[in-house]
Amino acid sequence: MSLAYKFRRAERILKKMDPGDKDRLLHICRQIQDAQAALLAAAGQQMQRCLSHCEGICCRNIEIDPIISHWDLVFVISLAPQIRSQIRDSLIMEDPLYRTDCVFLENGRGPCMFPENMRPEVCVVSFCQNDRPLRREIRQVKRRFFQLTWFVRWRKARAHLHTLTRAVAAARSRFDNTA
Repeated sequence: MSLAYKFRRAERILKKMDPGDKDRLLHICRQIQDAQAALLAAAGQQMQRCLSHCEGICCRNIEIDPIISHWDLVFVISLAPQIRSQIRDSLIMEDPLYRTDCVFLENGRGPCMFPENMRPEVCVVSFCQNDRPLRREIRQVKRRFFQLTWFVRWRKARAHLHTLTRAVAAARSRFDNTA
């Protein structure tokens, strides 16, 4: 599946949401953002090593499909809709058949175009050295992304249940009026 497809899918998900669901989604996304900020604060040494020593090697020559999902794009677009066009422009450089550098590196070299505490899940929770001291924070980020996934998946079921509940209430009301 290409990133362009995932991007379109994320946009469709957001377009179909009613205002109440969008508010709840934004709340969940802010919780993810807070969890990412806590993880980055706790991972100070690991992140410094990544920036100074590795220089983002983990973003180069990668198979991007398993790294970035449409859930990640729902998260980013929800909190920063102003970077939609920048994402769209970056997708032109995608080659879904081969390992390449991440298309979201600014100027093809870096840093990442996504704001620091609004990055895809795998990008934020992956460290090339011992992450044992960070497990609690990593679990929290993953838990929040899981919450986002299930919220969106069950949104449609909740909408159908709400419609059914209103129909049953209307039928009961009519039945009570005739009895």
